[in-house]
Amino acid sequence: MTAIAAAAQKAPLVHMIPPERIRPSSSNPRKTFADIEDLAKDLQLRGVLQPVLLRPIAGKPDDYELVFGERRWRAAKVAKLAAVPAFVREIGDQEVLELQLVENAKRTDIHPVEEAEAFRQLHEKHKLSVDEIAVKVGKSKAHVYGRIKLCELAEPVKKAALAGDLPATHALLIARIPSAKLQTEALNEMKDFGGETVSYREAVRIVHDEYMLQLADAQWDKADEKLVPAAGSCVKCPKRTGNQPELFSDVKAKDTCTDPACFKLKKEAFVKLQVEQAKTDGKKVLEAEEAKKYFGHQAGRAGAAMIDLDERDWIDPKHRTWREKLGKKVPTPVLAIDDYAKVHELVPRKEVEKALPKREAPKPRQVSQESQQHDRQKLRSAVVAAAFPLLLEAAKKKATDALRLVVSDSIEMAAAEDVDLLAAALGITGEKPAEREKALEKLIEKANLEQLAAIALGSITVDLASGGMWSSSYGEPFKSACELFKIDLKKLEGAERLKKKAAKKEAKKGKPAIPGAGRCAIPGCPEKGKRVKGSPGLWCTNHGAKLSSSERKSIAERNKRLAAEKK
Repeated sequence: MTAIAAAAQKAPLVHMIPPERIRPSSSNPRKTFADIEDLAKDLQLRGVLQPVLLRPIAGKPDDYELVFGERRWRAAKVAKLAAVPAFVREIGDQEVLELQLVENAKRTDIHPVEEAEAFRQLHEKHKLSVDEIAVKVGKSKAHVYGRIKLCELAEPVKKAALAGDLPATHALLIARIPSAKLQTEALNEMKDFGGETVSYREAVRIVHDEYMLQLADAQWDKADEKLVPAAGSCVKCPKRTGNQPELFSDVKAKDTCTDPACFKLKKEAFVKLQVEQAKTDGKKVLEAEEAKKYFGHQAGRAGAAMIDLDERDWIDPKHRTWREKLGKKVPTPVLAIDDYAKVHELVPRKEVEKALPKREAPKPRQVSQESQQHDRQKLRSAVVAAAFPLLLEAAKKKATDALRLVVSDSIEMAAAEDVDLLAAALGITGEKPAEREKALEKLIEKANLEQLAAIALGSITVDLASGGMWSSSYGEPFKSACELFKIDLKKLEGAERLKKKAAKKEAKKGKPAIPGAGRCAIPGCPEKGKRVKGSPGLWCTNHGAKLSSSERKSIAERNKRLAAEKK
């Protein structure tokens, strides 16, 4: 132990250490340091006000390793300071990393991906549990789980996140996808036609719809650990959303698989077992391509030639399945397996017609799935009709929440340029569309009923302000809103025309359209003006004497109007 370190252990002494004797820490989560030049200029004026923390380097008694304060140390080197104030302590590797994380947790500019690497070191190298890390850094377990998950980002996604092209919230959604290839695909899908990142809500929809599967649709035993031994049981799988609620708080269904590749492997293994068993039992199994003709959107007239024994006959008064109707007269079926690995037993329609009495035989129809779809649509319409009165009654009691939902959905469907126009009207600024959209979302979350009403009106009328893409007229909803609130569009048109005309005229002269304060009111006159008794405006001695009172009044009114329009 060096003399300085020994003294520091007894009392927190501040020592002045030359910058060249200090080495950066390899474990520091922060890898990027902004505004070093600006900080260096400040240090030249005021010096380093807050000491850095150092620890001695073994075998090098004159050198020290930074624990935290690297940005100040870098700036001190740029400022060419002779020494920086420092605390020196003997600290172990694990405590160094913990101190660095706690220190950086107080900063707002540490990148989530950099913080993630530090959390992973504590978790994997130093064997700290997620609960222990959360306590030490003062963060929630969900925050720590999410950060550690960011370490699994594919390289293209990680680069986009570090470059600031992908928000951390979007990056976490992608990090939960196990495949690097699928992560890269998801990154590309989160860009709109203009290359901008889509909203968080849209990003959630993309991941949920494209990269998550419902285990309820899987036909195999979810607890089976031998179906694909390397994958194990679906019930215990860490990629099942219900097993990691802190990481998948946005997914309501607990039985959701987040690994499409594994889902596909299990489906193929299950289908293979089903086919082998069927062949052992002496049953015919349709090939995959042949089977596709009987399911989903590909089922055409061929589907009418075969009947699924477990499908219900909706014309039958009791809605029995064909298997129930046939009883012991069931013809020998062929097996077909659909995209969800479900096994269907199919029999030719003609054989069913022969086996059943004429009155119970299947009636001619194109595709059995169409009948089911029709019934589902009727059920949906009935449910919607029953739900609407309840919904409207509930909205009366929670008007603010109801209006907030309407506003959010209406903005979500609006075009990007319309959202920008609305954001500008509400005083929201930001360099990137994503920043403006996020600020608008925060405003909506905190808005009261009156504010929401104003935003709702804007969000509904903003994309309907025009009568059409090539029309010069105003849209009817926009005109109705202006009439209701007594906004004179004709007057605004006149003001805009005058402003444009004045700007063109002054552009030709290369002079400002409105004279500066204290100058003569005659446009283009460089002389200093003074007030003439009985006349508005300021005039130089030459113009004040030559103009009549009516001329002076007319020019003054014009300048006053132009100034008001400019504001």
